[in-house]
Amino acid sequence: MDIALTRVDSRLVHGQVIESWVPALKATMLLVADDLVARDTWRASIMKACVPDGLRVEVTRVEELNALIERGASSCERALVLFSCVSDAIRAYDLGFFFEQLNLGNVHEHKNSRRISSTVYLSPDDLNGLRRLHEKGVLIEIRALSRDKPLRSADFLDRIEAGD
Repeated sequence: MDIALTRVDSRLVHGQVIESWVPALKATMLLVADDLVARDTWRASIMKACVPDGLRVEVTRVEELNALIERGASSCERALVLFSCVSDAIRAYDLGFFFEQLNLGNVHEHKNSRRISSTVYLSPDDLNGLRRLHEKGVLIEIRALSRDKPLRSADFLDRIEAGD
Protein backbone atom coordinates (compact mmCIF):
# COMPACT_ATOMS: atom_id res chain seq x y z
CA MET A 1 0.00 0.00 0.00
CA ASP A 2 1.25 3.44 -0.93
CA ILE A 3 0.19 6.38 1.26
CA ALA A 4 -0.39 9.24 -1.19
CA LEU A 5 -1.24 11.89 1.42
CA THR A 6 -2.14 12.31 5.06
CA ARG A 7 -4.82 14.96 5.57
CA VAL A 8 -6.73 16.55 8.44
CA ASP A 9 -10.25 17.47 7.42
CA SER A 10 -13.07 17.92 9.92
CA ARG A 11 -15.57 16.77 7.30
CA LEU A 12 -13.56 13.64 6.39
CA VAL A 13 -15.19 12.29 3.19
CA HIS A 14 -16.80 15.05 1.10
CA GLY A 15 -16.73 16.70 -2.30
CA GLN A 16 -13.34 18.44 -2.04
CA VAL A 17 -11.68 15.16 -1.15
CA ILE A 18 -13.50 13.10 -3.78
CA GLU A 19 -13.44 15.64 -6.63
CA SER A 20 -10.07 17.34 -6.06
CA TRP A 21 -7.71 15.21 -4.01
CA VAL A 22 -8.59 11.68 -5.17
CA PRO A 23 -7.97 12.40 -8.88
CA ALA A 24 -4.90 14.59 -8.23
CA LEU A 25 -3.31 11.85 -6.11
CA LYS A 26 -4.66 8.97 -8.21
CA ALA A 27 -5.91 7.53 -4.93
CA THR A 28 -7.80 4.23 -4.99
CA MET A 29 -8.63 4.17 -1.29
CA LEU A 30 -9.66 6.49 1.51
CA LEU A 31 -8.46 5.44 4.97
CA VAL A 32 -10.56 7.22 7.59
CA ALA A 33 -8.87 7.07 11.00
CA ASP A 34 -11.45 8.34 13.46
CA ASP A 35 -12.54 6.72 16.72
CA LEU A 36 -16.08 8.13 16.64
CA VAL A 37 -16.80 7.12 13.05
CA ALA A 38 -15.28 3.68 13.64
CA ARG A 39 -17.86 3.12 16.41
CA ASP A 40 -20.74 4.51 14.33
CA THR A 41 -21.58 1.91 11.68
CA TRP A 42 -24.32 4.10 10.20
CA ARG A 43 -21.95 7.05 9.62
CA ALA A 44 -19.23 4.74 8.27
CA SER A 45 -21.69 3.14 5.85
CA ILE A 46 -22.78 6.57 4.59
CA MET A 47 -19.15 7.47 3.88
CA LYS A 48 -18.66 4.22 1.98
CA ALA A 49 -21.87 4.69 0.00
CA CYS A 50 -21.18 8.24 -1.17
CA VAL A 51 -17.93 7.61 -3.04
CA PRO A 52 -17.66 6.70 -6.72
CA ASP A 53 -17.35 3.09 -7.82
CA GLY A 54 -13.77 1.89 -7.68
CA LEU A 55 -12.84 4.01 -4.67
CA ARG A 56 -12.55 1.95 -1.49
CA VAL A 57 -13.23 3.41 1.94
CA GLU A 58 -11.87 1.82 5.10
CA VAL A 59 -12.75 3.19 8.54
CA THR A 60 -10.63 2.41 11.56
CA ARG A 61 -9.80 3.65 15.03
CA VAL A 62 -6.63 5.74 15.23
CA GLU A 63 -4.91 3.05 17.32
CA GLU A 64 -5.64 0.43 14.64
CA LEU A 65 -4.40 2.43 11.64
CA ASN A 66 -0.91 0.87 11.56
CA ALA A 67 -2.32 -2.66 11.73
CA LEU A 68 -4.73 -1.92 8.87
CA ILE A 69 -1.91 -0.53 6.74
CA GLU A 70 0.35 -3.49 7.54
CA ARG A 71 -2.41 -5.95 6.52
CA GLY A 72 -2.63 -4.18 3.16
CA ALA A 73 1.09 -3.58 2.76
CA SER A 74 1.39 -5.81 -0.28
CA SER A 75 -1.69 -4.39 -2.00
CA CYS A 76 -1.50 -2.04 -4.96
CA GLU A 77 -3.78 0.47 -3.24
CA ARG A 78 -2.86 4.16 -3.23
CA ALA A 79 -4.40 5.60 -0.07
CA LEU A 80 -5.40 9.03 1.15
CA VAL A 81 -5.42 8.94 4.96
CA LEU A 82 -8.00 11.21 6.61
CA PHE A 83 -8.18 12.42 10.20
CA SER A 84 -10.94 14.69 11.51
CA CYS A 85 -8.67 16.63 13.86
CA VAL A 86 -5.04 17.56 14.33
CA SER A 87 -4.78 15.72 17.66
CA ASP A 88 -5.70 12.40 15.99
CA ALA A 89 -3.01 12.86 13.33
CA ILE A 90 -0.45 13.61 16.05
CA ARG A 91 -1.63 10.62 18.10
CA ALA A 92 -1.25 8.35 15.05
CA TYR A 93 2.27 9.69 14.48
CA ASP A 94 3.13 9.04 18.12
CA LEU A 95 1.79 5.48 17.72
CA GLY A 96 4.15 4.83 14.79
CA PHE A 97 2.21 6.00 11.73
CA PHE A 98 5.03 8.14 10.42
CA PHE A 99 4.30 10.52 7.58
CA GLU A 100 6.57 12.99 5.84
CA GLN A 101 3.81 15.46 4.97
CA LEU A 102 0.59 16.53 6.67
CA ASN A 103 -2.08 18.46 4.79
CA LEU A 104 -4.46 20.61 6.81
CA GLY A 105 -7.53 21.01 4.62
CA ASN A 106 -10.52 22.00 6.69
CA VAL A 107 -10.14 22.24 10.44
CA HIS A 108 -13.30 23.70 11.92
CA GLU A 109 -13.32 26.14 14.79
CA HIS A 110 -13.07 24.35 18.13
CA LYS A 111 -12.31 25.12 21.77
CA ASN A 112 -9.59 27.78 22.19
CA SER A 113 -8.82 27.77 18.46
CA ARG A 114 -7.88 30.74 16.37
CA ARG A 115 -8.19 31.33 12.67
CA ILE A 116 -5.02 30.51 10.76
CA SER A 117 -6.51 30.57 7.26
CA SER A 118 -9.97 30.73 5.71
CA THR A 119 -10.38 26.97 6.27
CA VAL A 120 -8.17 26.17 9.27
CA TYR A 121 -8.58 26.99 12.96
CA LEU A 122 -5.94 25.73 15.41
CA SER A 123 -5.78 25.61 19.19
CA PRO A 124 -2.60 26.10 21.24
CA ASP A 125 -2.44 22.29 21.69
CA ASP A 126 -2.76 21.81 17.92
CA LEU A 127 0.00 24.34 17.30
CA ASN A 128 2.32 22.75 19.87
CA GLY A 129 1.80 19.34 18.31
CA LEU A 130 2.35 20.69 14.80
CA ARG A 131 5.55 22.44 15.93
CA ARG A 132 6.76 19.12 17.31
CA LEU A 133 6.02 17.38 14.00
CA HIS A 134 7.67 20.23 12.10
CA GLU A 135 10.80 19.85 14.26
CA LYS A 136 10.86 16.14 13.37
CA GLY A 137 10.94 17.07 9.70
CA VAL A 138 7.27 16.69 8.79
CA LEU A 139 6.25 19.14 6.07
CA ILE A 140 2.93 20.65 7.13
CA GLU A 141 0.82 22.61 4.71
CA ILE A 142 -2.55 24.31 4.68
CA ARG A 143 -4.33 23.63 1.40
CA ALA A 144 -8.03 22.96 0.90
CA LEU A 145 -7.89 21.88 -2.75
CA SER A 146 -5.10 20.14 -4.61
CA ARG A 147 -4.83 23.08 -7.04
CA ASP A 148 -4.49 25.70 -4.27
CA LYS A 149 -1.15 27.24 -3.42
CA PRO A 150 0.01 25.67 -0.14
CA LEU A 151 0.79 27.67 2.98
CA ARG A 152 3.78 25.84 4.48
CA SER A 153 4.30 25.26 8.20
CA ALA A 154 7.50 27.29 8.30
CA ASP A 155 5.49 30.31 7.13
CA PHE A 156 2.40 30.02 9.33
CA LEU A 157 4.20 28.78 12.47
CA ASP A 158 6.69 31.67 12.27
CA ARG A 159 3.86 34.15 11.68
CA ILE A 160 1.98 32.86 14.74
CA GLU A 161 5.07 32.98 16.93
CA ALA A 162 5.62 36.59 15.84
CA GLY A 163 2.14 37.36 17.16
CA ASP A 164 0.41 37.87 13.80
